[in-house]
Amino acid sequence: FVAGNSINGIARELTRLKVPKGHRASQPGWHPQQVHRMLTNAKYVGAWAWGRTATVRDSQGRKKQTAVEADEVVVRARPELRIVEQAVWDRAQARLAELDARYGH
Repeated sequence: FVAGNSINGIARELTRLKVPKGHRASQPGWHPQQVHRMLTNAKYVGAWAWGRTATVRDSQGRKKQTAVEADEVVVRARPELRIVEQAVWDRAQARLAELDARYGH
């Protein structure tokens, strides 16, 4: 992605190479949204977050996930789990921001 490949192109190439998606995958092949999710997942640079959502129940007992305030989210740096260098991550995030500004998301 940082080298200029599109998200769709990366998804097509992963599908062509038959790269496994994991044991819970129900559909063959890669979808561009899966690639986008990987490009925006901060766990790859060792930033692990907890508490982004809270479960709220209504009067019927039905559950719903709701977002919490940003100051309530707990983020821990886990540098031993980093698999992407910070410079590469920063370039990817800059390119994603550029594409978002140009085309929207």
